[in-house]
Amino acid sequence: MRWTNSDPKLRGILDDGQEELWAKYAAIIEADPNSKAVAFYDAGSSLTTARRWIKSFVGTDDSLTGEIQAINR
Repeated sequence: MRWTNSDPKLRGILDDGQEELWAKYAAIIEADPNSKAVAFYDAGSSLTTARRWIKSFVGTDDSLTGEIQAINR
C-alpha cells in the first residue's frame, strides 16, 4: 500500500505518518522503547501508548522480520 495524495500539504502529512510508523518499527527491531525517533513523532499519551506497544514486542523477545506491506518506499 502506498500513501499518496496530489495535494502537497496532505502529501507532507502522509509522509510524516509513514516516518512515524517507520520510527516505531525501528524501535521494535532495536528493542528500544525509549527511542528518540519515536519521541520525535509522539508526545503525551500517544508516546505512552507507542512505548507500551513497542515494549509488548521487546518484553516477549519478539521483533519484526521480513517485508512489511504497510508502506512502499
